[in-house]
Amino acid sequence: MLKKQLILLLFLMVVTPAFALPAKVKLNHTWMNDNYQSIELQLQGGEDFLAIPLINTLVEIWLKRDGAISGEVSPLIVVALVNNAEPTLILLSEHPESFEKWLNELEGMVFTDHVGTESGKLKKLKYNAVESMRGYSVSGRPELVVYAEQLILRLESISVRAVD
Repeated sequence: MLKKQLILLLFLMVVTPAFALPAKVKLNHTWMNDNYQSIELQLQGGEDFLAIPLINTLVEIWLKRDGAISGEVSPLIVVALVNNAEPTLILLSEHPESFEKWLNELEGMVFTDHVGTESGKLKKLKYNAVESMRGYSVSGRPELVVYAEQLILRLESISVRAVD
């Protein structure tokens, strides 16, 4: 009997997180969509103590993303990098493979004007991100400067495009 209980317990430990994860991802995604402008404003210059939980959640959304979520969360991550470089780089650097994927998708997800009226805003965001990463590269933590420099190289190769 104990063996059956142990097997059931192990099974539940393995299966339960699989069911919980999508709900958490959905909850975080809904929160982000419902509060997008507030999150963006807070990351642009609100209270620093609130930025860390926001950045944590945004990176978590990115890590557990599906295709549609990528394009929604990535602009906020760039805003976080501009205004809160070190904490954002710390969190992104914990997942180097995911960071590399994010860099590769950055042009299409963030720097493509799908509306036709956002090119100026996107160019400014790109410029600000490059400047922020350059500043961080000079005085930042050496283990994170590598990530900042990768981002600079990627951003410099990106052209803001508008979809017709």
